[in-house]
Amino acid sequence: MLEKYLGIKHSTRNLSDTEFEKILPQLARELTAVNYETNYSDEVLHKEWNKLLKFSNTTNISTSSVRCGIKLCEHFFPNFYDIQNSKGVSFSALWSQPEVLEKVLKWNRKSHSTPYLSELKRGIYFTQGLTKNTMYRPHLAKMVCNMSDTTTVLDPCCGWGGRMLGAVASGKHYIGFDSNPTTYKNLQNLAEFLDIQDSVTLINDGSENMDNYDFPKVGIVITSPPYFNLEIYDTGNQQSENQHDSYELWRDLWLKKVITLSLDRLDGYSCWNVHDIGKMKMIKDVKDIHQELGYEEYSQYALQSSPRQSNKTKDTAKKKNSDLTICYKN
Repeated sequence: MLEKYLGIKHSTRNLSDTEFEKILPQLARELTAVNYETNYSDEVLHKEWNKLLKFSNTTNISTSSVRCGIKLCEHFFPNFYDIQNSKGVSFSALWSQPEVLEKVLKWNRKSHSTPYLSELKRGIYFTQGLTKNTMYRPHLAKMVCNMSDTTTVLDPCCGWGGRMLGAVASGKHYIGFDSNPTTYKNLQNLAEFLDIQDSVTLINDGSENMDNYDFPKVGIVITSPPYFNLEIYDTGNQQSENQHDSYELWRDLWLKKVITLSLDRLDGYSCWNVHDIGKMKMIKDVKDIHQELGYEEYSQYALQSSPRQSNKTKDTAKKKNSDLTICYKN
């Protein structure tokens, strides 16, 4: 039955409320079997890489409509959907529950004209209060890395490959730490697919253990660290969020150590993509730690996006949201 409605314009809105409620349980059950992972052909992925190689920008500002390179991240990191929140709930777990997908389908019918898979996936985050996880845009990483003629970039928290792609596309050698074995393997697979292994050094360990590894000084540190227990990437003790009982301890014992170790390897710019979320004031905390170590803010790189049409209010309709990468220099 689902094939009559999924991705078909106005397919659920054209139904009466009674008709929709009658078929809703079956639609939700069938939707649990739909593959929500993003897959692209080799041809599309290579074209995506070439777009990133050709990308250029003369300012420190870009928009979220620029996506060159992101398809590579989406394709090679299906474990992105396994990120858990502080309650241990993940997108992948929610997608397997028909009662959750019933709520998503209801929300989609009310908010959108068509039940596209992409919108239904967004509905998981919107209806379940799940934090909307993001991937760092490769083109933004390239913009940041282009600020310097340095040959080497350090990323203490690799994540989903965006900064690796941007650094290599900028002509740099990328050194990255990631303690999650699945993410580490996916990073290797991505590098092998693009044949950029000679431009990449990947270390399957937490960056708090950086002193155990020998590599030269770098000209840029660029990263987006975890947000304590807001995003749980793995349940093992190697994950920083599992090593500490509170954000304050995590900040003082892990985040500060990683920043300190990174700056010890740096002769150049330290660039951090962080946000303030609830009581976790990471923008201020990262800034304060840098200032303690003799670094001051040098520049900002912004990824701007307008609020989604369905989420706009009178107060926010004309505002733009900026995802900032803040760079420090001593």
